[in-house]
Amino acid sequence: MPTISGYDSSSLGVLFSSLNKNDKKNNNYMANMYALSSDYSTIKSGSYGKLMKSYFAKVANASEDDSKDSSKKTVVDTLFDKNNTSTSTSKDTSKTLASIKGEAGEIVETSKKLYTNTSLFTDKTSEEEQLKAIKNFVDDYNSVVETGEKAKSSSIESAVNKLENATNNNKKLLTAVGINVKEDNTLEIDEESFKKADKSTLKTLFTGTGSYAYSVGVNASMIKMNAENEAAKANTYGASGSYSYTYSNGSIFNNYT
Repeated sequence: MPTISGYDSSSLGVLFSSLNKNDKKNNNYMANMYALSSDYSTIKSGSYGKLMKSYFAKVANASEDDSKDSSKKTVVDTLFDKNNTSTSTSKDTSKTLASIKGEAGEIVETSKKLYTNTSLFTDKTSEEEQLKAIKNFVDDYNSVVETGEKAKSSSIESAVNKLENATNNNKKLLTAVGINVKEDNTLEIDEESFKKADKSTLKTLFTGTGSYAYSVGVNASMIKMNAENEAAKANTYGASGSYSYTYSNGSIFNNYT
């Protein structure tokens, strides 16, 4: 006799028979679940807040005389404006997190182009191309450091610190090839010193999976991942009725505002 996950046809028949007897209860249960889901979706999308704001605004307008005070706020306006009515559990805004994620993503790609390019610091590549590649790296590195240091979330702060530590651990070698670590933890390249730099030292720093460039890519990946995780917490629900989650905003019933 054929079976489904350990049940034969007789067992399944009894199961569905018992369900049929309780169709009315089951239907009511499913209907209630659907209603709850619908209510949650309405609140999450920001629609509920907009409708509430619209309702109280109309009530207020109806009670006002011809000399309306345009600066007057409704009760709902005041409630929503307070602290932006944010439900975010992240210490950083979605805008900040999006910026950190973007900058970290850039240096991840730039680093990869360096440590996977085994011919960069050879006679096959001109000095101009070598300099351009390193300048791009320095620019992207500085961007993620400057943006990352604005973060208040401990997970991002920790990842940025590890990135900066990786740089400080290679400070002597970087200085030897004309790349200086500044007091604000950013990098500065001396083009003339770089052009005179020993190619083997450059390879040690920027070529292969054991290189400085590789460690920068790994740490930047952690910054990016932590920014994404924090973004999942940065869901805000404010006076505009918008709901933001991982940098995207919902906008339902916009015609009410």
